[in-house]
This record gives sequence, C-alpha cells and structure tokens, in this order.
Amino acid sequence: MYCAVCKCEFEGWQDTCPNCQNPLVEAKPPELPVSLQTALTYEDLVTLLRQNDGQLTVDLAASGSSRQKKRGFPYFGYGYAWVRSMQGNFDTHRIELHTTEVGKDKSNGFPYFGFGYAWAKKMEGQVAGSKLSLSASRVARSEKRGFPYFGFGCAWTQEMNGQCGDEIRASLSVTRVASQEEHGFPYAGFGLAWESEATLTLSLTE
Repeated sequence: MYCAVCKCEFEGWQDTCPNCQNPLVEAKPPELPVSLQTALTYEDLVTLLRQNDGQLTVDLAASGSSRQKKRGFPYFGYGYAWVRSMQGNFDTHRIELHTTEVGKDKSNGFPYFGFGYAWAKKMEGQVAGSKLSLSASRVARSEKRGFPYFGFGCAWTQEMNGQCGDEIRASLSVTRVASQEEHGFPYAGFGLAWESEATLTLSLTE
C-alpha cells in the first residue's frame, strides 16, 4: 500500500497512512521526473562539496517502511517496525537509501508485558550515482504500559555514520520518528516506531 501524499510505501499497514493519516492506495505514486534523476561523477560530487565549503546537507523522508508482529506464550506481544527506504533531492540530483540490515531485540515485564524493538542497523544507497554506506551509531528505545497488561516497546535509529567513497564521510541524523500502537486479543500490545525524516550531511574528509 502507498500514500499519495508523503510518497511512502507501507508493508503490513491498511487503510490509513501512519505518517499523515491520509488514505492508503494500492497504486504506486508516479516516480520523480527524469530531470530529478541525473547522476554526477564522484569527482564532480567532491568538487560540488568543495564549492559549498566542504559540506552538503540534504533532508530525507521515508519512502517505505516495514513492520512485524509476533506473539509469545501466554500473552506477550512484540511489535517491530523500521524504515525500509529514504529519499531526498539536492538541485537535480537524487539520494536513495535502503535498509540492508535490521537490528532487533525484545524483553518481558511482569506479568504479561512484552516489548519488541527494531531499528535500521545498516543502510546503503546512492548519492547522485555514488555509493553510500551507513551504520547505526546511536539507537534509542522506549517502553510504555497500558491497562491492564498491554506493553508497547519501540526502538529507532537516532544517528548513523559512514562513507561515500574515499573522500566523503556521511552522517545521518533522524529528525522525526513516526509511531503507532496496536492491540491484540486478549492482552497483546504492539508498539511500532520507525525513522520517518532525517538529515544527511556529507563532508569532505580532507
């Protein structure tokens, strides 16, 4: 399912976009025009950074997310959600990132509270045609309880660091986290959170 407003794809969601609350549709929104998909050589990208005082900052938004729900005996419910992809543009160039590895953890609380955590552990993609790799360097999590035995656990990546070739270092800072709570019979609570918006900063290593 897709949201025509925020251009995000959702696996496991139905009817309503958890980002902006607009109705989800089955048809994928149109891709960005070709003029926004041009690529730079790596040397041109380095030159562009030099012309911008050695640094470039780009806003990214989630373009896909995933979630899972699992149950444990007798009433434990574990919810996992994470961003699947993020996109952004600078000038006429596109940045695309995809989660390639997901971190997961879970814990239990007396008597029936189950907390599930998931976050984007590694992301890879392209910056105007050049390969970019990022790894999580800071992860946050939260726990919330609801009457009588509902436990909602969430985790998300706060910061990532990595490289784009030999001359460019990259850092990603999550600026907005989307979240959702669901209930399952009789006492299973599922807490879901994923990285919704972020800022990517590219800096020259020299």
